[in-house]
Amino acid sequence: MRTLLPHSRTGLLLLLVACSDRHPTRPDRAAAQHPAAPAGQLSGVATPQAAATPPASMSIAGRTLGCFGAGCTPSDFAFITVNGAQLTYFSGLGFVTNFGGNAVNGVLAVNGAPSAGNHFGLIRASLTGTTQPTAVSVPFTLQLTLQSPAAAPVTVSGTVRGIVTGSPIAGGVVLAFDEKKTAGGKTVKVDFVDPSTGAAGRMDVSVFSVPIPSSESVSIPGFFEIR
Repeated sequence: MRTLLPHSRTGLLLLLVACSDRHPTRPDRAAAQHPAAPAGQLSGVATPQAAATPPASMSIAGRTLGCFGAGCTPSDFAFITVNGAQLTYFSGLGFVTNFGGNAVNGVLAVNGAPSAGNHFGLIRASLTGTTQPTAVSVPFTLQLTLQSPAAAPVTVSGTVRGIVTGSPIAGGVVLAFDEKKTAGGKTVKVDFVDPSTGAAGRMDVSVFSVPIPSSESVSIPGFFEIR
């Protein structure tokens, strides 16, 4: 039989120790590397969160104010004249509310005809001091105040841009609320208190951009969605 030299025995012992550390088989070491999942929870699976349920029915009503130009103060009636072209906003002078309805399962569309109400105000572009097509690009501010449910006023900024002419089938402008000044829209979040339950809630209020033919009044539409 071949006898191992002392240094050979030492090398063999170190090799065995290294292998045992690389492949642990002891239960306490395995448990340390793979901690158990908490009771009632599957390992690697996220716990689902219950989504808030909007009320089946809620009355929504309020009023809007508007104005033209940077740093303007919103009001029921506002106008501005640019090189003979006039832009006008009208929310329903003297009315307590100019939009309202019943949200069903959390949603309500606001898109009434100009003569029917239930919109975010009327806007118009026309020629007053000239007959020539006139280019405009004017900041516009819309302020929404909810009266039911009660909430703090919110302000949405937009731009009226385009070419004002003397005919509704020539030229035209767009009231744009998105950053790219196109026919998109903007959504703001509004915190409120449910008058029937006293519970706090949140809703998304969308204000949509709208094309405005020259010499015609159009309503500004919107959409409410309770989260």
